[in-house]
Amino acid sequence: MSKVRNVPQDHFEEAYALAIYAFNVPNTTERKANFRTVFNHSNTFGIYQQNELKSQMLVLPLEVLFHGETMSMGGISYVSSYPETRGMGNIKKLFAASLDYMNSEGMVLSYLDPFSYPFYRKFGYEVAFNTASYTIDTSYMPKTKKYPGQVSRVKWEQEKETITNIYLEKYHHSVGPLKRAEWMWQQKFSNPNKQKLAIYKDNNDEAKGYLSYHFGDKTSTDFIIDEMVYLTADAYTALWQFVASHQSTFKTVQYKTAENEYIMELFPRQTIKKEVDPFMMARIVNIESFLMRYPFKEKAQTTFYLQVKDRLADWNNGIWKVELRNTGRKVTKLAMGTEIKEAAFLSASIQTWTQLFLGYRTIEELKFHEKLISSTACAAELAERIPQGDPQLYDYF
Repeated sequence: MSKVRNVPQDHFEEAYALAIYAFNVPNTTERKANFRTVFNHSNTFGIYQQNELKSQMLVLPLEVLFHGETMSMGGISYVSSYPETRGMGNIKKLFAASLDYMNSEGMVLSYLDPFSYPFYRKFGYEVAFNTASYTIDTSYMPKTKKYPGQVSRVKWEQEKETITNIYLEKYHHSVGPLKRAEWMWQQKFSNPNKQKLAIYKDNNDEAKGYLSYHFGDKTSTDFIIDEMVYLTADAYTALWQFVASHQSTFKTVQYKTAENEYIMELFPRQTIKKEVDPFMMARIVNIESFLMRYPFKEKAQTTFYLQVKDRLADWNNGIWKVELRNTGRKVTKLAMGTEIKEAAFLSASIQTWTQLFLGYRTIEELKFHEKLISSTACAAELAERIPQGDPQLYDYF
């Protein structure tokens, strides 16, 4: 019987060969370098047959920004198997081992970029982030307006601290974006041949926004925005004016960002194309740790009984008594047969609790679609405790 074991660093070539075969992508120098970076920063789980790596899963120890706090997160990457081993349960074994590892390491959340949403729901993951993709005809770009300060093209090595600080200030109170590790910043922005950067500074010479962008291939007429982050209205205006200044060279601007990044007011003709698609999936790894850290709104003292159904992480299964007090909270897993208050009882799967607490779905939506079972009064009371905020994510792995 095949067992899960750690894939050592000196098995890099074997792990890389499996990844490019499973994803049917060409072996390029850039792709291999990117895989090496992720592999070097991951704990990799694998299943071997006759000493040959047949299935693998990389777990990246990462952090995410969450309502002004930082939470630990396990990023699942390069889930892959050779075709002769598919259907043998290897991926389920890898997820079980990875969840055990993440739980033991104190990772409260886990994200992954799915090839199939139904497939990963079997392991407790659910859609938690959307993306909005804009296609903009440059002839409709906003007219030039005067703004204080200036936009300058810069190099990553010169302004990396400034760019990092702008990102953290912008998203510190958001729901779910990565608190990028240094190696992720380097991988994202350090190649000047691929990535271009511009920074906006106000009249006080203080940096208030940045733009990451690149041009399409030699036959393309696309200006592609990779990331636009701004702290003020002037920064927002200035960076879009910088994009508009390229309209004589490019026919279209492509911009993929979070769903709640609203830009339609810039274009009075409303003739830009917008497509919204599901993006990354997420799951709560340890419901007790998550509930102890979740920023419930402060209101009168109350108690909820949350039933959690989790097919893979058994430590989450059961009924959790959540006592919210003026001076703190207490989260307790109840023994079987413990009497509870039915009026304060709510029941849902780990996927549903993840969508609710990450702000992807409201409690009203989940109750309407019978994903969450509770009384109307109890659901309304819990809804009042959920802080506002849309999930945002600007990275994948």
